[in-house]
Amino acid sequence: MKLNTYLIVVLLFMVTGFFHESVAQSNDKTDNYVQAFSGEKKEEKAFIRKLLKDENKIDLAIKNTKLLIEKSRNKPYLPELYLRLADLYVEKSRISYFIRKALKKQPLTKLEALPSTALKNQSIEVYQRILDHFPDFEQSDKVHFFMAHEFRELGKINQMIVHYREIIKSYPKSPYVPESYLLLGDHYFKSQDLDMAQTHYSEIIKYSDSPAFSIAQYKLGWCHINRAEFKKAIKRFETALKASEINKTSDIDTYKRVDIRLESLTDMAFCYVDCYKKHAPETAIAYFQSFAWSLGSFVTSLEKLAGRYFIKKKWHHSAVIYRKLSELQEDADKQLSYAQKIFECLRETGEYEKANFDVQIIVKALEKQRYSTHIPTKEKVKKEKEYENFAREIITQLHDTARKQKKRKQFEQASDAYVTYLDFFRQSDVFWDMTANCAEALFASENYIKAGQFFEKLYHDAPQKTVDKKEVLFSALTSYYHALKNKDKLNAYEKNYCRQGLLSRGKIFIEAYPKSKDIQDVRFNMAWIAYDEGHYDQAIVQFQSFVEDYPNGRAARAAIHLIMDAFYMKEDFKGLVIFGKNILSNSDITNDELKKEVSTIVSSAEQKIVYSLSLSAIDDWEKGRTQILSVAQKHAGSSLGEKALLALLGPALEKKDLLTFFQTGNRLIENFSDSENHEKTLRLMIQTAMKMGNYYFLAHYLEIFCSAFPKHNDSILFLEQASHIYQQLGAYQKANSLFDQLIYRHENLKPSQIDYVVFQWNENLLSDSLLTDTLPVLKNALPILSQKGLTIARAKLATAFFQLNQTKDAQTIFKKLQPIIKTTKDATIQDALMEMLFFSLSQTHDSYLKCQMSKTLDEKLFQQKQKQFVMLQKGYNLILSYPSPRWVLASCAHLFQIYNDFAQFLRQAPAPNMKESEKKQYMALIEKKAKSYEKNAFKFQKTFVDRAQAWTICDKTLIPFFQLIQTEKKIVKSTFSQKPAFFPETTVFEPSKELIPLYQKRMSEPETLTPLYELAKAYMIKKEWGQAFLLCESGLETDDISQQDQSLLLSIQGLVCLYQKKDRMAQSLFKKALEIDPLNAVSRINFSALLWHYGYLSKSKKLLDKKSRSLSAKDSFWVHSKAR
Repeated sequence: MKLNTYLIVVLLFMVTGFFHESVAQSNDKTDNYVQAFSGEKKEEKAFIRKLLKDENKIDLAIKNTKLLIEKSRNKPYLPELYLRLADLYVEKSRISYFIRKALKKQPLTKLEALPSTALKNQSIEVYQRILDHFPDFEQSDKVHFFMAHEFRELGKINQMIVHYREIIKSYPKSPYVPESYLLLGDHYFKSQDLDMAQTHYSEIIKYSDSPAFSIAQYKLGWCHINRAEFKKAIKRFETALKASEINKTSDIDTYKRVDIRLESLTDMAFCYVDCYKKHAPETAIAYFQSFAWSLGSFVTSLEKLAGRYFIKKKWHHSAVIYRKLSELQEDADKQLSYAQKIFECLRETGEYEKANFDVQIIVKALEKQRYSTHIPTKEKVKKEKEYENFAREIITQLHDTARKQKKRKQFEQASDAYVTYLDFFRQSDVFWDMTANCAEALFASENYIKAGQFFEKLYHDAPQKTVDKKEVLFSALTSYYHALKNKDKLNAYEKNYCRQGLLSRGKIFIEAYPKSKDIQDVRFNMAWIAYDEGHYDQAIVQFQSFVEDYPNGRAARAAIHLIMDAFYMKEDFKGLVIFGKNILSNSDITNDELKKEVSTIVSSAEQKIVYSLSLSAIDDWEKGRTQILSVAQKHAGSSLGEKALLALLGPALEKKDLLTFFQTGNRLIENFSDSENHEKTLRLMIQTAMKMGNYYFLAHYLEIFCSAFPKHNDSILFLEQASHIYQQLGAYQKANSLFDQLIYRHENLKPSQIDYVVFQWNENLLSDSLLTDTLPVLKNALPILSQKGLTIARAKLATAFFQLNQTKDAQTIFKKLQPIIKTTKDATIQDALMEMLFFSLSQTHDSYLKCQMSKTLDEKLFQQKQKQFVMLQKGYNLILSYPSPRWVLASCAHLFQIYNDFAQFLRQAPAPNMKESEKKQYMALIEKKAKSYEKNAFKFQKTFVDRAQAWTICDKTLIPFFQLIQTEKKIVKSTFSQKPAFFPETTVFEPSKELIPLYQKRMSEPETLTPLYELAKAYMIKKEWGQAFLLCESGLETDDISQQDQSLLLSIQGLVCLYQKKDRMAQSLFKKALEIDPLNAVSRINFSALLWHYGYLSKSKKLLDKKSRSLSAKDSFWVHSKAR
């Protein structure tokens, strides 16, 4: 093949010599064409001349090639000459087209393009001749490929497809196969046949070394885009980009002018927005930076990405990327266009946090443009005006946002933006307005020195009409004053600058505006400078002069305090007292509060008295205590009075003078709640109350602590402890009040804690018969309860609604919870659901009992009664199928009742009109039916008794059902203790004299249980049941406690529960006590009595029959009077 090609070239050179005359003629022809267009531009004439010369050369080549063909018949290289001839026709066709288009200067009509089309057809005929006459030609695949190309150019698509498919089918190893697939894929893609396009592009993937590989990946990406498969598309583009780096040059004629790598990168930007919707803009920037191979490619991709985000109205993302582009781009026009886009994004989002950077972008671009020699001045002025408006609006919006949100950082950003603006737009019509705004923003951002400088600039340079000179001068003074208020942040130069600025500008202000309302502040600040520099004598003179002129001025109080501070710094306490007394006697000073403060400060100068009195109290407590109390009384409400009380508090506790301790502590808490010692005092009161075992005092001080320090870390814990104590004391209203506070601060509680609080609160309200009040408690708690708590709360809500006859609300909840009844395994949830189910029948149950026959037979009423009976029977029997003892017993009782009632209903129903013989027969049948109902009633009665005996429940909520069931045996009418529980509420928090020795002993021997038993006994005698319970609870926490003591403490707690009418809890405590110490006679007797009271006679007797420790005289106190 190489030899044949070489011969063709030699022959062409040989033949060229015969056509010199033709070349000369063609040159003349070219000159004639060019002369015809002498009026055109030189560039266009040169272009046409070149095209004509090229056409002449091709004509010569065609003649030469034809001559060679004639001379080379039967030569092996003949098909190559034909191939060369076809190529020349193709080339001439193109040049012919371009010549006519250049001459006409607009697209050609089909008729005008006919010569070019004819040449293409000639090339196709030559290609076909090669295929027909030289079937074994080794470049047949190439012939097919070129032929298909020409058919495509002529718009003969079907013929094109035939030749591409022929290459694929007949020449599978041809280098033209990938390109054939590619061009077929392009055809189908343009025809919107995505499946066929994707099939052909996918075939190219097998040819990874082909230049068509990266193009195919790129095209497949667009197939995915058309199907909205953006993630797949972006992966294709990534592959295309990487592949194009390997195959950087393309031999494919159609794609020679296409930079696939750049196209892939920019189209990745098109997909990215839909692919990674949740990605931050910074992530997107990093992503494209990883793929970009140059700054230009990076910028191009980001431009596409920013535009795409803009179209998608993702304004924040778009703005961030345009800002990045502004950093990368040096072209001023581009930077300005980015700035405009950023501005549009900001208008949409209202996010002006980066306004300072955005203004810098505008200024940076305009600066480049300002010094450019290529841009007309008029254009520069126009753009500066346009973008000045953008910059101004951006800064103003940021400043407004800062004013609304009052965030220092935003003021800093606004001030930075203002400074950038003012440095560039010096000729702006609003320059001085913007300067004033800048000064304001600097002040708000606490950049006081620079703010003062800007205010001074306004004072000295701004036109009189644009600013209030007095106001800006005063603002400068205020700025320097504030800077010095934070002088730790200033260096020596800055401190001196501010001081001198304040003094010099202050003098100017006083001279210029002697009648200004701000003159007081200026004079005060000038005096404060002397104080701040440590010139105390000078400061005292200046401040005293100030106070004389403005005794009731705004800053008079501060001036007086600074004078006293100056005396204190000089350690001139005599001078301080003299000055203070002069202030107190000055009738011109009418501020009573100020005089109180001065009085306190004067008194504090004599505090050493307190110290000396404290020393004397060590030697003689009574005398020292009396003297300190006298000082405290004399200086009540003053800091000296507080210090006297504090000096008394510690020694009183050390001496175990509890009465003095609590009297003193209560005075401190009541009178000095704002003191820095308040927390320390409260903690000491809390610790002491806990150590002595007075839990009412303890809850009281815990509650005060939480009120005084609601945000303290211990506040939630103390609220829980106080509510628990009040709960045990029986102070349910106080407990409920604290529960309310805990729920209000639920974010600090665990779900289990919230559940406990809500349900304990609910139970307290029910105990006080406040059923209606439970509704808001449960409703408001629903969003914060645990999942388990939520279910229970809903069940309790439904129960309450049923009891209140709010059936609609109850049924709504009931329907939601109904599916859970059969599935839940949790005993607590099940108990709540059974309660709900039981009370869901209450309205029907009441209606059923009221439904009775009158003197005449009413068939409708009978059907109603029967329907209600079936409904109740079904509901109660459903409850019986669940292991919820309370509600199983309640259901048994109600089943017993409804069966008995239906039997009586049948007996009392009047007979219908019939013969006497029929009537007797009818009544006999009715009696038989009634007895069958009574039989069932007795079955449920027996079930109740059997299960009650088995479960042995001592619960006051079951008393109505015991009364309903029990007829012949002992009837339970009330709780074990019938007297109301006693809660000794008081407003005097001082220990009673009879208990003080017991408290002292308890504090002296905290690990010994004997003082605890004595105090518990005293509490029981005083009927302070809750105190005794909590005292025993603390005793159970004693280290190394014996089992006997542990059991006795539980027994005492059980006894307390009996007195508090908490029979069920008492039962649990007695049981637990006997598990620890089976010989505990106290628990055995009390427990036996409790069981006897509830009718569990056999079990009661068994307890007494078992061996137990003999009951000592001391322990007999712990046996309930009823049990004795």
